[in-house]
Amino acid sequence: MSVLKEFRDFILKGNMFDIAIGVIIAGAFAAVVSSLTKNLINPIIGLVAGKVSFENLFLVLKAGDGGATDFASVADATAKHATVLAYGQFITDLANFVILGAVVFAMVKIYKKVAEKPKPPDEGSATPVLTTDQVLLGEIRDLLKGKEAS
Repeated sequence: MSVLKEFRDFILKGNMFDIAIGVIIAGAFAAVVSSLTKNLINPIIGLVAGKVSFENLFLVLKAGDGGATDFASVADATAKHATVLAYGQFITDLANFVILGAVVFAMVKIYKKVAEKPKPPDEGSATPVLTTDQVLLGEIRDLLKGKEAS
């Protein structure tokens, strides 16, 4: 078997193809969640915190070039070699994680509910619940037994 044929068979396996589609969709989904957090949720949190740009909340730990400690953004501070604690970005990433986790949790719950199979009755339980077909077949069986007996 040639290497190309083995590779083709590997790539075209159903599970591999499903995983590839899942990875692509997950990337797009992550972009949507990131946009939701950055453009809708963080501005609201930023208003509460009193800052317009939530991602640029930071604390200068070590002054930058020339002893500068007043910077407009995290990028400005790092460009001037200051050491900063970028807690605003951490809060943004944490919000992304919580939103993504909640959505995945909801998707799993919905999937489990839709894919749930009816449980078979326990062996030790009283009388099993019969379907309509099973009841009709039982009646036919009983009628046939009655004809044989006569």
